[in-house]
Amino acid sequence: MATDLVHMEQLAGHVQAALQTADLTGYRELLDPNVTWGARDDKILVGLSIFEEASSRSSGEANRWQILTVRSGLIVDIRGFEGRDTAVPRLV
Repeated sequence: MATDLVHMEQLAGHVQAALQTADLTGYRELLDPNVTWGARDDKILVGLSIFEEASSRSSGEANRWQILTVRSGLIVDIRGFEGRDTAVPRLV
């Protein structure tokens, strides 16, 4: 079980690095070829800050949350949420 936890932490680090650097190729490599929306396995909660490039105002920022479901070491499911408070209960 500890190995699974280590692997999940490593995968979460790879997801974070890919998202922070907008590395879509790196992110794609973490996805199972048959990724779907709605599977139930191990999960990673991801918080995203989305900025409108043309906006210099703080209102150009939106926070979004995703739950990434992992099976056999790859992301097989992605669920999006408007707020952390709605995402966290879905981790179970």
